[in-house]
Amino acid sequence: MMLTIQTFGLCERCAARMAYFFVNFAINTRSKGGNALRRSAYQRCSTSENALTDEAFDFSRKAEELAANGVLLPEGADPKFLDPNTLWQKVEAIEKRVNSQLARTMEISIPNEIPENLRDQFLIDMAQPFVERGFGVEWARHNDDGIFQEVENPHGHFQITMRPILGSE
Repeated sequence: MMLTIQTFGLCERCAARMAYFFVNFAINTRSKGGNALRRSAYQRCSTSENALTDEAFDFSRKAEELAANGVLLPEGADPKFLDPNTLWQKVEAIEKRVNSQLARTMEISIPNEIPENLRDQFLIDMAQPFVERGFGVEWARHNDDGIFQEVENPHGHFQITMRPILGSE
């Protein structure tokens, strides 16, 4: 299931463009070819390797797009999961079924009106309700030139565990 919301328009009083907002929610599922490590590598514009299948993922060509990234964990979670590879290797190992749901994903535009120095906190605040409910969240902020290469396109990616993280499991 995927839900996409887009809004944009012109301010009638001032004839100026209003903030563009986009959000996309989805489930990363193995039955549709999903892979939590591949998604993580994409979000981090980096490389990752699945220790179980020896698959390698390389999105380092997008490195100039990555502005910031991190992992948020609930209280009591093992700090080893602050490493995205460790977190998603564990998810891939636990979810064994062919039709496993590996993670929730969310992509969100960051309004250009939010100053650069507050954009990371904006994304962290968006993820906090999931963390408070016990889920691990990997987030990344990307900047690119946008689809029309006229204005910047700051946006965030989230990959959220399907199960709460309890200690080291």
